[in-house]
Amino acid sequence: GPSASPSATSPAHQKLTTQATPNPASCGGSLAPSPSTISIGTNRMIPPKKSPRFRHLVSYLFCCAILLAACSPSTHPAPLPDFTESLARQTLAFAEIFCSKHPSRDAGTPGAENAAKNIAAMLTPNTSVRIDTFTDNTPRGPLKFHNVLAEIPAQNPNAPWIVLLSHYDTKSGIAHFVGANDGASSTALLITLHGHLAARKNLPFNFLFAFLDGEECQVNYGPNDGLHGSRHLAQQLKAEGRDIRAVLLLDMIGDADLHVQLPVNSTPDLRARALAAASTVGAREHFSLSRGAVLDDHVPFLEAGFPAIDFIDFNYGPNNSYWHTAADTPDKLSADSFLIVARTLLQLIADL
Repeated sequence: GPSASPSATSPAHQKLTTQATPNPASCGGSLAPSPSTISIGTNRMIPPKKSPRFRHLVSYLFCCAILLAACSPSTHPAPLPDFTESLARQTLAFAEIFCSKHPSRDAGTPGAENAAKNIAAMLTPNTSVRIDTFTDNTPRGPLKFHNVLAEIPAQNPNAPWIVLLSHYDTKSGIAHFVGANDGASSTALLITLHGHLAARKNLPFNFLFAFLDGEECQVNYGPNDGLHGSRHLAQQLKAEGRDIRAVLLLDMIGDADLHVQLPVNSTPDLRARALAAASTVGAREHFSLSRGAVLDDHVPFLEAGFPAIDFIDFNYGPNNSYWHTAADTPDKLSADSFLIVARTLLQLIADL
């Protein structure tokens, strides 16, 4: 499973919280069985002959039915669009630009607030985008946090919600740390996905894109330190009573040497479906089930009763040595990794 580097084992840096052997039964989820094959060639009975007039009438009605179907607008949700190599390269460019414009995004600083404003500006115009600013207690006193929230409606307003998460803040106290993989990679991919889906009609789900502030702790992870944005949003969604089909967190997903390990403290059904989706898009070798639990932004949603999963590659560099260091730079990212994660994510959503 993912492991912190030997030089980063203090509680402030320890994202991996437990080790547990997964229950094979619980890891299997509840994947829907594939539809059985229906034989259509076994009926050898010869139907009685029809008159020529009858056959002409049937042909006429059949043609009319086809024409009506072609002219009628579709009332069924459209399939999710494919994620192209061009979009993957665009995502990599977004991550590079984001790190260049906002190298320091520590929570509670002007850098984080400016980054939130830039994220909101980069999202597709004429969609529902807002910055939710709130104050929360921390070991260093009350701080202001800024969640960027963007909604894309489904064809059916009563459809369930898919919540897509990324944190954008950087860890404080690390010189020259720009968080290219840890924060910028997932933020860039969600920006691209937002534009990708906002251009579509007849979506099967309502989508909430949430760019979260305050994921990194100031001192040690605890009730008032770290996961500020996710706790705030999870409480909001629970109070609103939204019908949430899945909460999908992306974190550290741009590593050129990509291997996403799905933590054991994710909803079992979603873990199973994620592996199945990776197999469908031909990326199964880049995904596995982790034996460890990871303290990350999906945890407050699990605690609020929502199904949630964390897509995280928590082995960044030799022995995770790039994590929370100045070595976490855009040159370590790859468009291929964005392509793999995006296609797997969209396939998972399509299968829900």
